[in-house]
Amino acid sequence: MKRTIISAAAAIALALGAQAQVVNIVKGGTVIASYPISEIDEVVFAPAAAEKTPAEAVAGTYAAAREVTLPQMAQMGVLVSDNVDVTVTATDDDKVTVALPSCQYNMMGTLYDLPAATVENVAVTKDGDKYALAGTFEGTVDGKATTVTLSGTVNADGSFFFSEDMKYGSMPFTLHMEYKN
Repeated sequence: MKRTIISAAAAIALALGAQAQVVNIVKGGTVIASYPISEIDEVVFAPAAAEKTPAEAVAGTYAAAREVTLPQMAQMGVLVSDNVDVTVTATDDDKVTVALPSCQYNMMGTLYDLPAATVENVAVTKDGDKYALAGTFEGTVDGKATTVTLSGTVNADGSFFFSEDMKYGSMPFTLHMEYKN
């Protein structure tokens, strides 16, 4: 609607401008520029930059430092400390899909494999200059009952923090993973 009004005003201005000797540009009731009509080649109106939706603003691949812990056995410390990619894909104006990487860890001499997990329909909300993400996956991964709870923030400066809690198969505990830059 606003563009239509501006376009109509521009067309009227051009038609009237053809009869005028000077074109004045007025902002806030004050003439901010004045040009002789003979010096103007053309008048071009540029559209305003389109604002990104919350989902578009956070979509991308995040190179992250990941730490994996087992909160119920804090004495184990950090089980995994590595660098991985987390992929966020916009699926609606305020929804994304988050692909979390797989993980291998060694606990008391036994090697465990956690599969990659994808959390769909993650809600994205904007709060000032940062975005909050929250979502849950409940289903099966590699044939095992799995629950993944995801939360996070993405800031305007590009910094981010994602938190993942994963209960996979018959594991008695939930693994906690943090991703940040």
